[in-house]
Amino acid sequence: MRDFFYYLNMGELRIPTCKNCQNRVWPPKSFCSICLSDNISFGTTCVKGRILELSKSYEDGMPNGNVFALIEISGIRLIGSVAGSRISKEDSVILQRCGLRKDKEPFYEFRVVKEP
Repeated sequence: MRDFFYYLNMGELRIPTCKNCQNRVWPPKSFCSICLSDNISFGTTCVKGRILELSKSYEDGMPNGNVFALIEISGIRLIGSVAGSRISKEDSVILQRCGLRKDKEPFYEFRVVKEP
């Protein structure tokens, strides 16, 4: 877990993977939930994903609202904010920014990429 938060604090999303059985360890923890190995690696992650579900929030009086979505990226699912116009389910997105807020909670920010 410490390694996951280290990379996230550096602005990098690295998904823990078990070196023994190649399982993606998500949510991140210090051992594999399949084979119970603690031999975990943190390789780089593809930053492209897709929107599975989304919702708009009009908190703080934002006229256009904020879009939050459940994103599938590299075989895992994250909840993050999404920027773009005419955002819809199944849109492709790219992870623009991630990290830890001042309260040490993770955040993920995505941008819609319209496919040709």
